[in-house]
Amino acid sequence: MPDFLTPADVARLLQVSEDTVYRRMGSLPGVINLGTEGDLPKRRYRVLRIPRPVLEKFLVENAA
Repeated sequence: MPDFLTPADVARLLQVSEDTVYRRMGSLPGVINLGTEGDLPKRRYRVLRIPRPVLEKFLVENAA
């Protein structure tokens, strides 16, 4: 079973904000969204868990 990371963990590793992690990784295949799909007027509640292999693949594909 893969090791799961929180957006805060990934943000700390990549030295970016948590919002950046949500934007860039929220829709990647393999990322688990445990939050809700809120409708107006309720705000969406997002809880992501990012498997380490997904993060590694993202880093390889986006290396500059």
